Amino acid sequence: VNLAKLMGANRDYILNHIPHISQVMTNSIEEVLTHAETIVIGNKAKEFEGIVSSLKKNQAVIDLVGYMDNTNQTSNYEGICW
Repeated sequence: VNLAKLMGANRDYILNHIPHISQVMTNSIEEVLTHAETIVIGNKAKEFEGIVSSLKKNQAVIDLVGYMDNTNQTSNYEGICW
């Protein structure tokens, strides 16, 4: 979510229902990986390339778009909805 680009109903929803979201957002996947327990891949953005090598043992990946191929899967990987 890019707060600066939000418009209309999406902007209204975030501002009225989850206004604190900007406090938990970050601009880099590296920063997310320092504290996340579960990473949900919801698009095929290039930021997810090589994510497996950066994972800690206790981190899980939920892949909603089939981003990772079989050679990159770990025991903490779950591909669903594709």
